[in-house]
Order: sequence, then structure tokens, then C-alpha cells
Amino acid sequence: MRLLSILALSAFALTATAQSFTVTGKADAKYEGKNVYIIDQNTKTYADTAVVTNGTFEFTGEVKDQ
Repeated sequence: MRLLSILALSAFALTATAQSFTVTGKADAKYEGKNVYIIDQNTKTYADTAVVTNGTFEFTGEVKDQ
């Protein structure tokens, strides 16, 4: 699973408009139906999860004000 997380984060494209974002990526066919995770490096917890479908995955959300 760690390999998939690294693969996902190294293959993503990030687009931002206002305070919302979309992260999209591609994965090999062997990951079809598997989960891809964004992991909070401070807390070591899952920040979000997506499923690889047709070789792609997508995360969407909003940036919190700091």
C-alpha cells in the first residue's frame, strides 16, 4: 500500500481555483479497484482516499483557511 501511495503522489496533477482543489492521477492496471491514499505527514493518518477506476483516480476538496 505504501508503494501505491508514493506512486499516487508522484503521478498527480494539482489544479486549484479559489479555495477548492482537484488532484488527479493515473495508476497501472494492477491497481484497478485498489485504494489510493493522501496521508497527513504530521499525524500519519489518512487525509483522504480514492479508488482506482479505469486506471485513474481523483481527489477533490477545499483548502482550509489557516
